[in-house]
Parts: sequence; structure tokens; C-alpha cells
Amino acid sequence: MLIIVSCLIIFCLITSLACCKVSSECSRIEEEKLSGKYSRNKGKVGEREVASISREHGFTDSRRGQQYHGGGDSPDVLGIPGLHLEVKRVEKLNLKNAMAQSSKDAAEGEIPVVVHRKSREPWYITLDFESFLDLYAKIVKIQ
Repeated sequence: MLIIVSCLIIFCLITSLACCKVSSECSRIEEEKLSGKYSRNKGKVGEREVASISREHGFTDSRRGQQYHGGGDSPDVLGIPGLHLEVKRVEKLNLKNAMAQSSKDAAEGEIPVVVHRKSREPWYITLDFESFLDLYAKIVKIQ
């Protein structure tokens, strides 16, 4: 009986240590994901995705902006005339701050736009309502 109890205690200790090790590893991975490096990489990947999708839709000159200009006020994606694109690939977006950044960085005559998505979701755009109406009016006049 004593041997069985001892074996159970040893088994529980080994299992507990293994769970702690796995839990510790999971915590480390989560911390890395939240780190600045992971976040920056996720942003770069998002900018590349937006540029690629833009090229697929006929904006053949679309490319990441920061890698070419390096300035803080350059758009995240270049190649769509008249728009200043701020790309956000985040799970929790502060839309007000993102729009403020895009508005601040937009050149004269550019419409500030935030292109954003969460993991495993489609891309969305946000722009102010008057800019949307201006763009839509141009589309309707063309047709």
C-alpha cells in the first residue's frame, strides 16, 4: 500500500512539474508576443498585406511607405493617390488615436484613412463621413 501511495505522490509531482514547465513556456511566449519586436513585425506584415491587396486591385505602385521614406509622417502604404493610409494590425485598436495620427500626417489634399484588422478577420477602412461622401460623389459622377 505504501508503495502505491509513494508512486502516486511521485506521479503527481512529475505531472505538476511538467505542467508548471509548460505553463511557464506559454507565459514566456505570450510575453514575447506582447513585446515591441513582435508588435513591429506584425505591423510590417500588415503593411505588406495592404500593399499586396492594393496591387491586386490595380494600384500597381503600392508599397510600404516607411521603408522608403523613413519619416514619421510618411504613409504606411504608398501608391494610392489622394489617400494617406495608416495601417493598424492590432487586436485592440484605439480608432480615435489612429485617425488623429493619419489626419496629422496627411499631406494637403490627402484624405486620412485608417486600414485595420484583427487576427483572422478581414481588412476594414475608417475615414471621416464627409471624406466618404466626397469620394462617393466622385464615383457616382463617373458612372
